[in-house]
Amino acid sequence: MVTANDNGFTDKAYFCPACGSSMVDIQNITDSTNCKVCGWAGNTQDLAAMPFSQEMGSPEQVLKNLTLDIRGFMSKGFSLEFIQLLRKWGFVSEPLDPKEIARYMGSIAKGLALGLIETRQEIEKENIQA
Repeated sequence: MVTANDNGFTDKAYFCPACGSSMVDIQNITDSTNCKVCGWAGNTQDLAAMPFSQEMGSPEQVLKNLTLDIRGFMSKGFSLEFIQLLRKWGFVSEPLDPKEIARYMGSIAKGLALGLIETRQEIEKENIQA
């Protein structure tokens, strides 16, 4: 492990020095951070940092790619079921507008991606607190 006081914040994973969680909130302007699991607070350079190589891009790009993968999966498997659900609950009606359906599918995929990330964070928090 290296400390977080070296070059920028790209291609490094940061961990709380108290509990080891990766759920740390880094404030670049104030050089402060806190852990969302155990409540530890301190300076950014106190974090443990693990450099790594990845080609997925920024966190925003990772979310976008995950959303696109989910959307692709949905289009191959169960998009008709989602359309039926949207129709049942009054979100869409006949005649179906393909652009509107695509917009809903994108929103559903993004919601699933965000839900997966949130669940992963909850699991990490539970595992560390156990």
